[in-house]
Amino acid sequence: MIMKANKYLVFSIKGKKYGFKSSSVINIIKSVKIWKERKDGKYIEWIEVYGMNLPVINLHQIEDGEENITLDKTNVIIVEISLIQQKIIAAVTMDSIVGICLVDDLLSYPFDFINSTIMKYKEAILMHKGEPLVILNLSQLWQIYQGQSIFSIYLAN
Repeated sequence: MIMKANKYLVFSIKGKKYGFKSSSVINIIKSVKIWKERKDGKYIEWIEVYGMNLPVINLHQIEDGEENITLDKTNVIIVEISLIQQKIIAAVTMDSIVGICLVDDLLSYPFDFINSTIMKYKEAILMHKGEPLVILNLSQLWQIYQGQSIFSIYLAN
């Protein structure tokens, strides 16, 4: 089996390193205001950018396991998430960009890296410059937030 390498954008949240394929990145925006409202008993977060409302995937909230973490202003990565029949644009919260690294395409390996249904959005945990790097699966991460956002933006294939 031939493994092929991909570029991954590496970023940090509270000192921990995370990454996803750089090909999914549209833009990086610093210090953006996150809007939040309560709908059907759940909080919905979004940002206003380019004249559009984009749903926010709050990684700070997911990683801390607390539902009421509020970020008034934060840095975000605007990403395109590819699902089976559609593409979605969303913002992912982060603290800072670490850099870009070259990693073997993890999806080409014939085995699972993490055997957990709870943490399906984590594809792998690698060592990067002596520290753990969590590779995220954006489509699985979106599934966590599916149904909570009223501002989905769909792109034509």
